[in-house]
Amino acid sequence: MQNEEVVVSVLKGGKVLATLQKNSESKSLIDFDFQLDATEKGIQRYDISVKPISLETNHRNNFRAFSSMWWRRKNSANCPGTSSGY
Repeated sequence: MQNEEVVVSVLKGGKVLATLQKNSESKSLIDFDFQLDATEKGIQRYDISVKPISLETNHRNNFRAFSSMWWRRKNSANCPGTSSGY
Protein backbone atom coordinates (compact mmCIF):
# COMPACT_ATOMS: atom_id res chain seq x y z
CA MET A 1 0.00 0.00 0.00
CA GLN A 2 2.35 2.73 -1.15
CA ASN A 3 1.23 6.19 -2.18
CA GLU A 4 -2.50 5.40 -1.91
CA GLU A 5 -5.22 7.89 -0.98
CA VAL A 6 -6.94 6.53 2.13
CA VAL A 7 -10.41 7.90 2.91
CA VAL A 8 -12.02 7.31 6.33
CA SER A 9 -15.52 8.42 7.34
CA VAL A 10 -17.39 8.50 10.66
CA LEU A 11 -21.14 7.88 10.45
CA LYS A 12 -24.03 7.99 12.89
CA GLY A 13 -27.39 6.56 11.92
CA GLY A 14 -26.19 6.21 8.32
CA LYS A 15 -25.32 9.92 8.06
CA VAL A 16 -21.70 10.92 7.39
CA LEU A 17 -20.50 13.20 10.20
CA ALA A 18 -16.89 13.63 9.09
CA THR A 19 -14.47 12.41 6.42
CA LEU A 20 -10.68 12.63 6.34
CA GLN A 21 -8.31 11.73 3.52
CA LYS A 22 -4.57 11.05 3.80
CA ASN A 23 -1.90 9.71 1.50
CA SER A 24 -0.31 6.50 2.75
CA GLU A 25 3.10 7.44 1.31
CA SER A 26 5.24 4.45 2.31
CA LYS A 27 3.51 3.84 5.66
CA SER A 28 1.67 0.66 6.57
CA LEU A 29 -0.17 2.35 9.46
CA ILE A 30 -1.94 5.73 9.27
CA ASP A 31 -3.56 7.57 12.18
CA PHE A 32 -6.82 9.47 11.72
CA ASP A 33 -8.08 11.82 14.44
CA PHE A 34 -11.71 12.94 14.47
CA GLN A 35 -13.29 15.57 16.73
CA LEU A 36 -17.03 14.93 16.99
CA ASP A 37 -19.59 17.16 18.68
CA ALA A 38 -21.94 15.37 21.06
CA THR A 39 -25.56 16.30 20.46
CA GLU A 40 -27.12 13.90 22.98
CA LYS A 41 -26.23 12.61 26.45
CA GLY A 42 -25.53 8.92 26.98
CA ILE A 43 -23.96 6.18 24.93
CA GLN A 44 -23.71 7.02 21.23
CA ARG A 45 -23.16 4.48 18.44
CA TYR A 46 -20.92 5.42 15.54
CA ASP A 47 -19.60 3.60 12.48
CA ILE A 48 -16.17 3.94 10.85
CA SER A 49 -15.91 3.27 7.13
CA VAL A 50 -12.71 3.02 5.08
CA LYS A 51 -13.04 3.39 1.32
CA PRO A 52 -11.44 0.41 -0.47
CA ILE A 53 -8.10 1.14 -2.12
CA SER A 54 -6.81 -0.18 -5.44
CA LEU A 55 -6.02 -3.89 -5.57
CA GLU A 56 -7.75 -4.50 -2.22
CA THR A 57 -9.57 -7.81 -2.45
CA ASN A 58 -11.04 -8.16 1.06
CA HIS A 59 -13.34 -5.33 2.16
CA ARG A 60 -14.64 -7.09 5.30
CA ASN A 61 -12.42 -5.08 7.65
CA ASN A 62 -13.30 -1.68 6.11
CA PHE A 63 -16.25 -1.07 8.43
CA ARG A 64 -16.46 -1.07 12.23
CA ALA A 65 -19.04 0.05 14.79
CA PHE A 66 -18.10 1.57 18.15
CA SER A 67 -19.75 3.34 21.07
CA SER A 68 -18.80 6.44 22.99
CA MET A 69 -20.32 7.97 26.10
CA TRP A 70 -21.12 11.65 26.58
CA TRP A 71 -21.89 13.22 29.91
CA ARG A 72 -21.80 16.53 31.76
CA ARG A 73 -19.91 16.97 35.02
CA LYS A 74 -21.64 19.06 37.65
CA ASN A 75 -20.40 22.68 37.38
CA SER A 76 -18.09 21.79 34.47
CA ALA A 77 -17.88 21.82 30.69
CA ASN A 78 -19.21 19.01 28.49
CA CYS A 79 -16.90 16.01 28.60
CA PRO A 80 -16.72 13.31 25.95
CA GLY A 81 -15.54 9.89 27.11
CA THR A 82 -15.40 6.23 26.22
CA SER A 83 -18.11 3.66 26.75
CA SER A 84 -16.16 2.28 29.73
CA GLY A 85 -17.58 5.08 31.87
CA TYR A 86 -16.08 7.69 34.14
